[in-house]
Amino acid sequence: MIKARSLHAVPAERSLPVGKAIYLQTNERHGNSIVAAPIQYDGTLGAGVVHTTLGKGWNHVDANTLKPAPPDALLSQSSVAVVGNLLFAVNAMSNSAVMYRINARNATDLFRLGTSSINGSFPNTVAASLKHKLVCVATTGHSNGVSCANFDHRHGISEFDALRPLGLTQSTPPTGPPNTVSQAAFTEDENLFIVTVKAGPPNQKPGFVSVFQVNGDKLSREETRSSPNGTAILFGFDQIPNTNKYLVTDPSIGAAILDLNTKDCKVSTMKAINIPGQMATCWSAISPATGSAFVADGGVNRLVEINVRDGSIISIFDLSANGDPGLLDIRAAGEYLYALSPGNGKTVPSVTVVHARTGRMVQHFSLESLGVTQNAQGMAALG
Repeated sequence: MIKARSLHAVPAERSLPVGKAIYLQTNERHGNSIVAAPIQYDGTLGAGVVHTTLGKGWNHVDANTLKPAPPDALLSQSSVAVVGNLLFAVNAMSNSAVMYRINARNATDLFRLGTSSINGSFPNTVAASLKHKLVCVATTGHSNGVSCANFDHRHGISEFDALRPLGLTQSTPPTGPPNTVSQAAFTEDENLFIVTVKAGPPNQKPGFVSVFQVNGDKLSREETRSSPNGTAILFGFDQIPNTNKYLVTDPSIGAAILDLNTKDCKVSTMKAINIPGQMATCWSAISPATGSAFVADGGVNRLVEINVRDGSIISIFDLSANGDPGLLDIRAAGEYLYALSPGNGKTVPSVTVVHARTGRMVQHFSLESLGVTQNAQGMAALG
């Protein structure tokens, strides 16, 4: 049974300012680009601008045919990240990261500060800390792990340090989704760094969460690894504000609420969340307007709203009328949700804009004219 929205999970009704822009990457092998689309006064998206990364993207491959297997090209969340007025992205087949400065007066105007090579192969998720001036990238190819570098607003990214191996048996490009890196992120206080990794066949190696401490402006080389009970295909996650708890997607069940013990860096399951009818629940965002989480499914064109306190399902927003086959990323800004559908080669790549409080679809924004195809992956928003 779907419950009504809990008053405890929702901030007092107030209209929040709209965001400034959303960003995603084309992830094309012949040349990766960042697409920046402005958010207008009513939450809808305006004409987008394309910025080259001077690097190459690409896809994971099918384990049987070894051919590219889009959509869900990078098998991850946060291959594009925004912190402050800076944007970071990865080039999966160039093994590099790129950094831009966002124009304070025009959020679609990006100035490229530089590109830096990464240790490891097939980077698919990136996170940055303004507090420590530290950017970290996780790779999920044959040489997989976490590599970090310092950055500054004038000179961009410095040299990346040695890889902290995650120990996955993989190829470049990787097969998947099982046995691949999902997402990397810093904690709210920026003192810990978290990576989620999916379980892997054939021996069903468990999925896990790796937690690294930040020491000064460096990331520790030691990790604490946990496999929370009841989870397996750990995917995208968001920290529940002002807590040490996380809403994580997991297509083996739907989602879960995890608890991070900041003293020993171990992660445990508070609540496993079974989502009826889900097929590939892999991406999440917490809305500042509702205080609830919204999860997206690559196989079902809908958004499921979850109470982050007790894990109950509040509502389901059916978006099937727009014809998208499924949603492969989601971000929240102001009162609105922005959900990416790269399409399947037959449908038009698009972003669906949804009012978070009401579930009303306010726009179905085509990305086709911007050179976006089913290879697209990664999404960030500037609030």
